[in-house]
Amino acid sequence: MAQSELNLNPSVIDLYRAVGVEELKDIKSCGKFRPHPLGRSMESKWFLKSFEDAKKWGEFWYFETENVDIFYVVKASIPSNVATTMFHAKNIDNIGDGVSIYEEFLDQLKPLNSWKIKR
Repeated sequence: MAQSELNLNPSVIDLYRAVGVEELKDIKSCGKFRPHPLGRSMESKWFLKSFEDAKKWGEFWYFETENVDIFYVVKASIPSNVATTMFHAKNIDNIGDGVSIYEEFLDQLKPLNSWKIKR
């Protein structure tokens, strides 16, 4: 199964986020995306529009900046009518198009799959 398979449901948009081990554990434990429970994160979360771009961003952030050996890409879906109201940016960090999902809408993201990426 390809990571970027075609979304056959036009009422939702698939987005991808590179996350570290701790954020993945938090997503799995509570079943959703949320700001860091102790306040150590932005209130919104950035997602990229393709698996490939999220992987590139993760390689840049986790391998080059944080110097860790593993990160994950999480695929999530969000209702199209919600996604269109969020802040969209072209070519974030010279990698790809992204969407910033505000804290009050994070609970509308449904985590679907995750892939482990190793150095």
